[in-house]
Amino acid sequence: MLVDYKTDYVAPGNVETIYERYKVQILYYARALEMLTGKKVKEKYIYLFWNGKVLEF
Repeated sequence: MLVDYKTDYVAPGNVETIYERYKVQILYYARALEMLTGKKVKEKYIYLFWNGKVLEF
């Protein structure tokens, strides 16, 4: 499992902008973890501090 956190503020109703903004970054993090550990990253999440929401990738 990979969990990243973000402190970005986005207006209510625009959470999908965070998803799009960090999608590639999360995929790179997962790939790096897989290469380092030899294990498959099955779950990827971003926790948003500004509203307490969790985005699943």
